[in-house]
Amino acid sequence: MIHIIPALAWWVLASVVGAGSILLSLLHHGGILRTAPLRQRHNPPPWDVPFSVSTAEKYERPCSTPEAMKWKYCDTSLPDSDRISFLLDSMTPEEKISLLGNKASAVPRLSLPPYNWWSEALHGVSSSCCPGIKFKSTSFPQVCTTGASFNTSLFEAIGDAIGAEAIEHYSRLDDVPGLTYWAPNVNLFRDPRWGRGQEVPGEDPYLNGQYAAHLIPALQYGKDGRGRGDGRPRIAAACKHFAAYSIETGRMAFDAKVDEMDLEESYMPMFRKCVESGVLGFMCSYNAVNGVPSCANGDLLTSKLRREWGFDGYITGDCGAVG
Repeated sequence: MIHIIPALAWWVLASVVGAGSILLSLLHHGGILRTAPLRQRHNPPPWDVPFSVSTAEKYERPCSTPEAMKWKYCDTSLPDSDRISFLLDSMTPEEKISLLGNKASAVPRLSLPPYNWWSEALHGVSSSCCPGIKFKSTSFPQVCTTGASFNTSLFEAIGDAIGAEAIEHYSRLDDVPGLTYWAPNVNLFRDPRWGRGQEVPGEDPYLNGQYAAHLIPALQYGKDGRGRGDGRPRIAAACKHFAAYSIETGRMAFDAKVDEMDLEESYMPMFRKCVESGVLGFMCSYNAVNGVPSCANGDLLTSKLRREWGFDGYITGDCGAVG
């Protein structure tokens, strides 16, 4: 039996904006796959304290029921690409549309449970996505203070610790939706009126890129690069918010007017560093860039991110950016 985070039908949006600009391929990386005995194999971490999740929301995992195991997308003997294709080909257009947004609906006909793509780990595993859940996890300093240290080994150490705790919450405590974490935030801190400058390393593209380069590999695979011990990622990080994003008020209607030089020199370098660092996910932002909504922007998501930079992971919209 395996548990698999559904690499679901973002291709529906891709067919709208063209050229497959949003196509999930998490499983191409060995995916967010795990064997059921992982929970029994995992020893309690040294930071563990007595903890009960009796009042926390319980999450049904894909391929965790006898009914689900009848479907080919749960057949671990098949290549991941075949399993994804089977799942997508089996869905109706209405079912695919229901999967857009951070909270993907269940597809009972296919024994596919609901899934929330949103889990947070900006400076520690967080309950932002899941009100009422009480975590026992480390809260590191806000990212702006960590960035101000200019200490790349510190970035790596924090990423390693957060990734270790994130997999514990999923595989043993079972109190988070999944393994897709919307971190790091590498936007530029250009104006304190933004109100979220504490989430980012700083105002410099180079610093933010170095933060991503050292945090992401440790977050996903640990400092030793072994992942879960077999090279598979512990979690899937996602760089956000792509792109030219640093406003909250009116963000769904805001159009960032950025000339080509500023876009390339200021707003792209840290995101390119995310790709070079092997990040498994990207989040497109609420705002538009030069008149085109980021989550429907073929120049950004297809031409730049996919083709020029070679990104082949998954792309998610921010919570309400799609649909």
